[in-house]
Amino acid sequence: MSACTPIGLDTLQQDLTRAAQEQILKALANQYTTELGKGISTVVAGLAEPGGYLDNPVARILLPPPLTMAFGVMRDLDADPQATLLSVLMNQAAEQAIPGAAPILQAVLKEIKPSEVVQLLSGDMTAGTAALKAKAGAALQAMLKPIISERLATSGAMLVYKEMLETYPAQSESIQAEDPAVKIESVHEAVGDLDRYVTERAVAGLFNVLADQEAFIRNNIGELPGDILQGLGGTPRLDMQQSR
Repeated sequence: MSACTPIGLDTLQQDLTRAAQEQILKALANQYTTELGKGISTVVAGLAEPGGYLDNPVARILLPPPLTMAFGVMRDLDADPQATLLSVLMNQAAEQAIPGAAPILQAVLKEIKPSEVVQLLSGDMTAGTAALKAKAGAALQAMLKPIISERLATSGAMLVYKEMLETYPAQSESIQAEDPAVKIESVHEAVGDLDRYVTERAVAGLFNVLADQEAFIRNNIGELPGDILQGLGGTPRLDMQQSR
């Protein structure tokens, strides 16, 4: 019996260690999910503020490719009053529509299973954002597009865009002649496509900002509350500061 005792104690110690690790991972997963939920609310609220998109280089929606290709040089865009106006109107449309994104993202976050959350924790710095994008990206675009389309129409953005495309047809045709692979749509097609473009960029901007927020969360989440650590011995910390 004495010969068996060390093996039994060793096994018991291993079982306790595994149980402690599982408890720590579960606590971290809960904390991570909670903080990511708060992060979603913070990000969406920030983007919905005046200038939330326009003044944020990570989220800002640039002018559509037909115009950026026609102008060629970005400083020329900045010098054109219509370009400035269109940029403002597009970004304002995104700012006005984005509040509806929060409920969708929060609902998807709640549907992620605890086992999936643990896997996300061991992923890179934006694994959670990538999962949300995969699960909610299409729903966000479907929800935002009608709102953005209405905002673009009522603000006059569609008209400004049409006038700009008609102002720079020579540049567009020149670009296409130099590079046949570049497809320049007709004015009518391009104007009708503006709401899709702004919607896609609004969603992309949202996830860009959320990715930064998730990285911040991961860099500050590892310390567990004292009550969780009682009986586990020490102050374990999960190293989640992996490179992207």
